[in-house]
Amino acid sequence: MGLIRKQSLQASIFIYIGFAIGALNTLVLFPNEKYFSLAEFGLTKILLDVSLLISMLCTLGTYPAIVKFSPFYKSYLPTEKNDFPFLTLITVIVGCLLFILIMPTFKDLILRKYGEKSPLFVKYFRLVYPLTISMAFLYLFEALSWTARKTIAAAVARELIVRVLTTLLIFCVMLDWLNFNQFISLYSLIYIPPVIFILFILLKSKEVVFNPQISVVTKKLGKRIIIFSFFLFSGQALNILSRSLDSIIISSQSAGGKTITTHTKL
Repeated sequence: MGLIRKQSLQASIFIYIGFAIGALNTLVLFPNEKYFSLAEFGLTKILLDVSLLISMLCTLGTYPAIVKFSPFYKSYLPTEKNDFPFLTLITVIVGCLLFILIMPTFKDLILRKYGEKSPLFVKYFRLVYPLTISMAFLYLFEALSWTARKTIAAAVARELIVRVLTTLLIFCVMLDWLNFNQFISLYSLIYIPPVIFILFILLKSKEVVFNPQISVVTKKLGKRIIIFSFFLFSGQALNILSRSLDSIIISSQSAGGKTITTHTKL
C-alpha cells in the first residue's frame, strides 16, 4: 500500500506540472496572434477532439478489458506466459487497420461536423490519421502500465511529455524555425514519443511480455473478454453516433437535394 501511495503522490506531482505547462500553452502561447491565428489555434483543438473520439474506437474495447481481466492473468500465470498483452496489442493493431480502411467512408461526415468550426480542418484532415493511431496505442500502453503498477510512467507520458513537446514546437514557431505547416505536421506526431516512452519502461521493467502463445486462462476467459469488450465498444460507438447524429441527418437530407458544398479534395 505504501508503494501505491508513493507512486500516486509522484504521479500527481507530474500531473500538476503538466497542467501548469498546459495552461501556459493554452492561455499564453497559443493565443498570441503574432504567431498563431485563432483559426490555427482552433485547428489544434479540433484535431485532438476528433482523434480522441476515434482512437477510443480503435482500441475495440481493450482499454477497460485490460483493467478488468489483467488481475486474473497475473494470478494464474507467470509474467513470461501471460499472453493478454500480446492479444490486446494485436486487437489495437486490427482496430487501427480498420480505422484506416473505413475512415474515407466517414470523411465527408466528419468534415461537415467540424469543418465549419475550423476551415483549416479540411486542409489538414490527413493529420487525423497519425494522431488517432498514436493515441490508440497510448491508451493501450497506459492500461498495461497501470496493471504493471507503472502509474508514474503513464502520468509522465500523457501529462508531461505531450505538453512539453507542444511548448517546444510553439517556441520553434516563435523563433521562426518552423512555419505553421511544419508545426502542425509535427504536432500530429506528438503522441508518438509518449508511446515509445511507456513501451520502453514496460519492456525494461519486464513486467509486461508480449507472449504470442495462447494460455489456458485465455481459453477459459476468451469468450467473456470478447463479450465484455464488444459491449463496451458498442457503447463507445453509440456515444460517438449520438454526438454526430445532427450531421448524419443534415447529410442525408442534403444528399437528396444535392445542396452539400463539395469540399476541397485532399
